Amino acid sequence: MRIGVVGAGKIGALRVQTVKDNPDAELAAVFDISPGAAENVTAGTDAAALTDLDAFLDTPMDAVIAVSYTHLRAHETVLDLVCRLLLE
Repeated sequence: MRIGVVGAGKIGALRVQTVKDNPDAELAAVFDISPGAAENVTAGTDAAALTDLDAFLDTPMDAVIAVSYTHLRAHETVLDLVCRLLLE
């Protein structure tokens, strides 16, 4: 299962690690408004580190974990386009 993560802060990094540790999952992409944060959590993977939400949504994924500030509204966009969403 290809999984994307919205948010690469403290909790997002934990969710990314959970995906990395799961042999049945592949980290597809991480979106964050901070390029450094997205790059840090995707280091050592083939996952895309993205700061553009449209590019993130264009990435083939089976599920998305959204761990971001609600005022950014990224989770609403993801929910409209992805059928499996874990929102924290």
